[in-house]
Order: sequence, then C-alpha cells, then structure tokens
Amino acid sequence: MIAAFPTWASDQYANTYADRNGIYLRNAWEAFGVLVDGKTPTAKAMHDEQGYRSFEILPNRDGLADTDRVVRHYFQSLDRKMQYLSDQGFIPMLETIRRDVAPPWMAYFKFNESFSRFVEYIAARYGAYNFIFSKVHFDIYLKNYSITGAEFNEALNYHYKKYGPMPFGQPVTALIDHSTAVTFGHGDQAPWITMHATGNKPRDHGIYAAIEALFRFSPPYPALDLEAYFTGWMLTTISRALKCTVASYPAGWPATCTEPRRTTSLSIPSRPVRGHISGTPSVTDPRLI
Repeated sequence: MIAAFPTWASDQYANTYADRNGIYLRNAWEAFGVLVDGKTPTAKAMHDEQGYRSFEILPNRDGLADTDRVVRHYFQSLDRKMQYLSDQGFIPMLETIRRDVAPPWMAYFKFNESFSRFVEYIAARYGAYNFIFSKVHFDIYLKNYSITGAEFNEALNYHYKKYGPMPFGQPVTALIDHSTAVTFGHGDQAPWITMHATGNKPRDHGIYAAIEALFRFSPPYPALDLEAYFTGWMLTTISRALKCTVASYPAGWPATCTEPRRTTSLSIPSRPVRGHISGTPSVTDPRLI
C-alpha cells in the first residue's frame, strides 16, 4: 500500500507529463477511458474517499504538489485503513511514495530534508502498528521519470542518521528494481534497511540468483521476494525494459498457474517471504479483457 501519490489525479494533464521547465511531474498508470484531448489518457485518481489529496497543490505550477505540506484530512483516511487492517489481523507493507513523483520533489525542494521529514511523518504516525515499512517504491529506474537509487539511498541514509530506526523494530525495506542489496547496498552502505527485497527485474524465475546472494549474507537479513511473475503481463515496452525471459500468458492459460508455482517453489531453498501479484494489465485494462 503506497501512502501518497502527490501528483496523481484524473485532471487536465496526461498520465505522463512534464511542467514548463521540462521536469516530469508524474509517470502514472493511466485512467482507462478518461482522455484529456480526445486521445491521451490522464492519470489514475489517487485522492481519498472524501476527495482529499496527500499534499497541497501549488497554484499556477502545472499541478506541482507542495511536498512540504501534507493534507491532514487525507492521512486521517489512511489512519482508518491502517486501523482496519490491524483489526482484521493483517500486517500491511506500507510504502511512502512511488519513484515517479520524486523528480519534482528533487527539483523544487530540499529533497534530503523534505523527503526524510515525510518518511518520518509516516514512521511517527504509524509507528505503533505491526507493519513492514517500505521507505520507497522503486520498481524501476527510468531517466526523467525517477531519481536514481543512489539519490534515494542518500536521502534515506540522511533520514536514518537524523531520526533513527523504527520505534518497535518493525522491518524496513523497499520495493525494488532487482535487489535492495544491489541498488542500495548492505550494512553500512544502507543502515536503514533491516529486511532486503528482490523483484521486478526480471519478473520471472531469473530473479533467484539475487535471492541466493541475499541468503549468503553475513550477518543474515530477512528477505522479501516481491513483484515476480505477472499474470497476463503483455510484451510491452515496460516488460521488455524489465527483461522478462519467460513469456507472459493471458489470464486463464495454464501457465498463469504453473509459473507462479514454479517461482514460489524456487523461493523455498533460500526462504524469502514470497509475493504474488494481483492486478495486472490483463485484469485492469478493459482493452485486454
């Protein structure tokens, strides 16, 4: 569950667009069927059930969010969701932001200070819950649509040095573009990490070399295997960028069962906590149904 999408909205802008200075404000999932000029989709709306967005939107700035000013009503809605999950016995994985909203944050704000303040806001607000804290959703690095892993790691190290670890030892990780150990490092390189993660590239059993590498670390860390095989993931530009080596099949084909089982079984020897994808283009894009 991602806590905030500051610039995502079904508005007058395309799902991926830059401001007047050439800074991309988002690289969002499209709102299918909602067009801004008769042909270009806008972004999925990420306000809460009352219509509140996570941050104030600055006037006359092409949709730029003021990431120094949270909207408390939005986070009161998130409070209710976290409490509901806790009441039902779920242990959620809560993330701060998706990587595509970081470029304007870096360009127009003091990123290390501002982003670390937001990370601490989430840690303080939900620090008494039993949850896994993913400090960033870094599923892929795309130039202009994200800042680099090194830049995120610098900010998160800054946060760790200024604010310290989670109050009750909750696991801290990141949803990652291959392996947290490769992107951010291990131990002193990324002291904020207490649980490693793999996933996304490649989105099939080819990820297991990275899992085995985590298994051999000393001292050992717990690990998550996230965003692996995507049922119905089509051979799009993104799937090619993620270097998928196994064909992805339409929903309903036998391989939609066998590939998740194969990758799950491969998790057993190295024992990461295994993720499973629900909600892919085959079920979310009406054009593919």
